[in-house]
Amino acid sequence: MNTPLLLTKIHMPAVRTEFVPRPRLVNQLTAPGKLTLICAPAGFGKTTLASCWLAQKNQQGAWLSLDESDNDLHRFFTYFTIALQQIDATVGQNVLDTLQTPNPPAAPIFLSHLINDLAQSNQQFILVLDDYHLIDTEAIHNALTFLVENQPPQLHLVILSRTEPPLPITKLRAKNQIVTIQANDLRFTRAETETFFNQAMQLGLTGDQIAQLENQTEGWVTGLQLAALSLKETSDAVTFIRRLSGHDRYIADYLVNEVISYQPQHIQEFLLQTAVLKRMNADLCNVVLGITNSQSILETLETANLFIVPLDNNRNWYRYHHLFADTLQRQLERQNPERMIDLHRAAAVWFMAHDMLPESIEHSLEAKDYERVVQHLDEIIDQILASSRFKTYLRWLNKVPQTYLTPSIALYQLFFLHEMGEFDEAAKKLRLVEDLLGPLPQDIDELDAETAVYFGILAVFKGVQKASAFAVNEALPYFSQSLELLPKELIFWRALALGANGFCHRVNGNY
Repeated sequence: MNTPLLLTKIHMPAVRTEFVPRPRLVNQLTAPGKLTLICAPAGFGKTTLASCWLAQKNQQGAWLSLDESDNDLHRFFTYFTIALQQIDATVGQNVLDTLQTPNPPAAPIFLSHLINDLAQSNQQFILVLDDYHLIDTEAIHNALTFLVENQPPQLHLVILSRTEPPLPITKLRAKNQIVTIQANDLRFTRAETETFFNQAMQLGLTGDQIAQLENQTEGWVTGLQLAALSLKETSDAVTFIRRLSGHDRYIADYLVNEVISYQPQHIQEFLLQTAVLKRMNADLCNVVLGITNSQSILETLETANLFIVPLDNNRNWYRYHHLFADTLQRQLERQNPERMIDLHRAAAVWFMAHDMLPESIEHSLEAKDYERVVQHLDEIIDQILASSRFKTYLRWLNKVPQTYLTPSIALYQLFFLHEMGEFDEAAKKLRLVEDLLGPLPQDIDELDAETAVYFGILAVFKGVQKASAFAVNEALPYFSQSLELLPKELIFWRALALGANGFCHRVNGNY
């Protein structure tokens, strides 16, 4: 699908002014090996550590921030290659060209070309894959495994993830080719906690207070950051620290609520309402909220360290820290669920107007504006077919209630499931299409042209289902019916019917 690439995804996060130097971890990161895995729950400082380490090195690094929309093999490695090109623009250009064709080759083929390009480069490459836990596509895991197993010495991968990825970690450990940094490594030590509170945040806490905060947060970086922001706003640090107790899963919500409650009303409203946006700029915020001063507010939030992350050097695009955004969204949903729907709907319109269709569809889904989603998916079906990127399309469709599906959309959903080998789901979808269309009239001449096409495509799938079970004699009538119903200009579907029809005749010995 020809959608604009988001260059902010390959922008390395800026080093924050309150960063605490962590030489003990930097020393681990500099160890040799093919892969560095920084694996810990949310809020443990994975991204900050990696970005600061790269900033300290006398070597350019590459960065790729991942999200759920990257669960497409070709999209993933398109961004992967573009990130590498930030270091050497000559690497992977043929791979990029190949990935844009209607039928890209299998992953081992295009990755072999990429590996060869890297091996012939005079540059050294460090590539950070941030938020890899959002990738759940087996084809991507398999492809990355192939790359790691054949990785040239010029490339070093750094993976940041909340969970251990399904890669050959054990094999790499056995060969001493991986460096692993986990949650226990990332927890702030007593000395790091003191440096953070008294030097970076200039709070002047006593040793006992620092020890109490360290124990209560267990060195969890985000918890410490939230505590520092709240401490800046209170005149009674002793009471605040004494009240800061409970299990870890409650600490984040408690602290964020304390932070939010100290902000001016207009800032609170801005935070709550923009939390529905995964990424934002001033124009988007202005349109969605109906205001004109978003740029000023965004700069204020950044200056106040209110968990906002700049996504480019121009301070144009931002996002909130994931945990902060989650908590804000929960608050907004409790306080004003109707407003939340309106915000998503406005965001969908803005993204559509700026040719960012995936983001527009995601917001339309959140707004439960399913008719708009189906309309957009119908409009881009030719692009989906040309790109063979079916998983994203199916992910969107799976969020749409069946009552909103048109026969056309349901038939393509059925086709994509067949192409991806999900035959059980395809069988269920076939029954849905039958329900949507109803019975085929005895006199097919009564059908209008559009409905005839739907029944013709449905007959193709019924025949394929029978042929797949080698019930070829039952399949043949369906193919005959489909060829009678489908007009000659629908070459794709007629070719599918003719090919399957020929297979059935060969099985019957009719050559």
